[in-house]
Amino acid sequence: MSWSPRKRRLVQFAVLAIAAGEISAAAAEVLILRSAGPSARSYPAGRRVADNTNFTLRPSDVVVILTNGATRTFRGPGSFSAAGPVRGGPRMAGGTNVRRQTGAVRTDLPAAEEARPADIWQFDVTQSGRACVLPGQRPVLWRPQSDRAVRLTITPQNGAAQTVNWNAGQSTLEWPASVPVVDGASYQLNWTGAPNPVRVTTQTLTGVQVGNVEAVAIAFLDKNCRSQLDVLIATRAATDGPA
Repeated sequence: MSWSPRKRRLVQFAVLAIAAGEISAAAAEVLILRSAGPSARSYPAGRRVADNTNFTLRPSDVVVILTNGATRTFRGPGSFSAAGPVRGGPRMAGGTNVRRQTGAVRTDLPAAEEARPADIWQFDVTQSGRACVLPGQRPVLWRPQSDRAVRLTITPQNGAAQTVNWNAGQSTLEWPASVPVVDGASYQLNWTGAPNPVRVTTQTLTGVQVGNVEAVAIAFLDKNCRSQLDVLIATRAATDGPA
């Protein structure tokens, strides 16, 4: 079948228009990161919704979304628009790159704000849970109080326990090389003065674009790395602008 140059141009234009519409639709979506309260079932974590979605929340409802690289938290009661005006809040060091955001500290938070790591690849040793790591890397351990030196013992589910020194004044400690990081394996952490041991399960993220905030957030959701998702939410929080 032979097409005239004019018909070919029309077909090319139609294909480009469809592609542009698909790109626009994808860009117009926001990702629900977390929800709690009476309306949580209506806004499940991991769902994508249009950027003009209105969230109708009841008392005690909380919904956290990711849009345009920033997170927003809506608390009920009330109706909230995902496309409402925002001004960029404090961002993690490195801009949109979420591989290593060390040293990013939110300065606009009240003093009572919960202490947490400033880097999404740091794991809070005071909380049991899952630690997401990149292939070939080891977890970076973080503690909220670093005023004294402690002895940290890591006991893998298979293998001998290893004890390392965690010096005073150091809030972070890289996972010791003598303890292999195995995907899906559990480890018990205990240190001087700890009330109870903490259990950590490592989850390796393969094929994740670490420069893509949404891709990293989805990986945290899929692997249930809740504490790291909390850090992402806190350090990429946008602030509501004028209405």
